[in-house]
Amino acid sequence: MRRLLGIFVALVVAFSIAAIPAVSAQDQGTSTIVILSSDNEADMTLAQKIAEILNATLVTTPWGVYNETVLDEIVNLTPDLVIIIGGPIAVPPIYEEALKDFNVTVLRAGGVDRAETCKKAFEIIRERFPRAFENVTVVVVYGWDYPALMEALKERGIVPLIIKNTTIEDLRKFRKIKIIRSRYAERVMRELKKKLGNNTKEVTVNVTAEIAKRAIKLAEDRLKVAKEVAKNSSKPNVDVLLVNAERDLELAKKAYEEGKYGRAFGLATAARNISEAIIKSATENSQKKLNIGVIRLKIEIRVLERVLNKLKERGVDVSIEEGLLLQAKSALSKGDFRLAKTLIVLIHRELWRDIRELHKAKHKTRG
Repeated sequence: MRRLLGIFVALVVAFSIAAIPAVSAQDQGTSTIVILSSDNEADMTLAQKIAEILNATLVTTPWGVYNETVLDEIVNLTPDLVIIIGGPIAVPPIYEEALKDFNVTVLRAGGVDRAETCKKAFEIIRERFPRAFENVTVVVVYGWDYPALMEALKERGIVPLIIKNTTIEDLRKFRKIKIIRSRYAERVMRELKKKLGNNTKEVTVNVTAEIAKRAIKLAEDRLKVAKEVAKNSSKPNVDVLLVNAERDLELAKKAYEEGKYGRAFGLATAARNISEAIIKSATENSQKKLNIGVIRLKIEIRVLERVLNKLKERGVDVSIEEGLLLQAKSALSKGDFRLAKTLIVLIHRELWRDIRELHKAKHKTRG
C-alpha cells in the first residue's frame, strides 16, 4: 500500500510538471513548509509564531480529533516538510502516518506537556534552520497562562518560550527577552524575573471581556466534540462529567453577562478541562480502531480525482477512468477494500497511458 501511494504521488508530480512551464531553482524559492498544530492555545501560539518566522503555512486541527478535511488541506499544499506541534493526543498519529505515505518529511515536536513540546520544537528549528531565531525576541510565557498566550499571539517578530518552571537554560541563547504574564502565573514569573534581572521587560495582562469570550467559545467547541465522542468513551461516569461541563459553561456565560470576566474565564476553563478529559479518553480508544488502510484508499481516490480533473481540463477523454473511479468509491463505501484497491490500480494504469499520449501529442506539435 505504501508503494502504491508513492506511485500515485509520482503520477501527480509528473502530470504537474507536464502542465506548467519550467522554472529555475531561483524562481521556485524555498521548499514548501507546513506547520500542523492542534488548536489549544499553547500549541497554536507556538505554531503560528514559528510559521511566521519560517514563512510556512499554518494548518490547525481540532485538539484530539482526526479530521479528514485537514489532511486534504495539507496534501493539496504539496509540502516538502511538515512540522507537527503537539503530542499524539493533541494531534493524532494518523496525520503523521498518512503524510509519510506521500513521501513527505514529517517531524513531530510533542512532549509530555506544553513546555516539553516547546523545547522539542526549538530543537527542530535550530537543527533545520540554524539562523531562524537570530533576530527574534523570545517571549517567556507560562504554558497554562491563557491570557498571556493570547497576548503573545498578537505580537510580531517573536517566538514564545513556553515554560512550566523557572529553569532558564534555554533563555541564555537569546539576547532579546520579554516576559508576558497574568495573575495566573504570578508566582513562577516573579521567580523567573529574579533570575533574569530586573531589567528584563515584563508585560502584565488581565482577563478582558475579549479573553473571557474566547475562553467560553473554546469551551463550547470542546464540549460539542466531547458530546460526540462520548458515545465511544470508556471513561466512567461520562454522563455526569458532561452535565458538570455544561453547568460550568452556563455559569461562565452568566458571569460574562454580569461583567465578571475573571470568573467567566475560570468557569469556562473548568468546563473545557472536563471536556478535554472525555475527548482524551475516547481518542485513546478510537486511535486503536482507526483503519489506516481505509484512510489511505480514500486519499488515493482523492488524488486520482484531482489528476482526472486536470486531464479533462486539457481535453483528454477520461470517461473510462471516471467510470472505474465511481466503482472504486462504491466498493470502498460498501467495505469491499480489495475490489477498491484493484480498481485503483486499473485507474492508475489508464491514467499513465493518457499522460504518455498527452506527452507524445505535445512533442509532435513541437516537431
